[in-house]
Amino acid sequence: MFVPEESRGVQQVIRKEAREIAVELNPAVKAFYAELPPPTLHEPTADLERLLRVLDQSFGLRNLTIDFQALRLLPQQLREADWKATAMVWMDREILSLQSGRVEDYYGAAVDIGTTTVAVYICNLRTGRVVSTGSMMNPQVAYGEDVMSGSATSWETRGMASSVCRRPSSWD
Repeated sequence: MFVPEESRGVQQVIRKEAREIAVELNPAVKAFYAELPPPTLHEPTADLERLLRVLDQSFGLRNLTIDFQALRLLPQQLREADWKATAMVWMDREILSLQSGRVEDYYGAAVDIGTTTVAVYICNLRTGRVVSTGSMMNPQVAYGEDVMSGSATSWETRGMASSVCRRPSSWD
């Protein structure tokens, strides 16, 4: 059942602004700047081993893994960056990527999918500051102003109820 916007009981309000709330900043992805000594004939240690050693000694990051694509790019990136790079590390466990030089600011997105509104907040992960916001009406609101109405409509219009309740013929 489609409910036209003009027939809805309440006017749609789209909240765009984020509130400032004091929280302990602990993003899933953190940046760690590292200066590596280049390899020499007397110290021919692999690039990854030297990076892991510096991250352990400087930040206490132990037993890190590395994303396969980041590993493939590591030698070239370190050489182009003159052995100075920022490792983007997920949950203090995995190196996701390497950025040339010192990265001061890096960003993440928080997405709030509500029953009537979808909102996106772009945050500086170093400072916690919200730098941009955006929102729109959740498209499901056209089928009812609550989750159950939207779900029921999906089941009815897409024939999901009959396909879920009927046993597949392949089971016979």
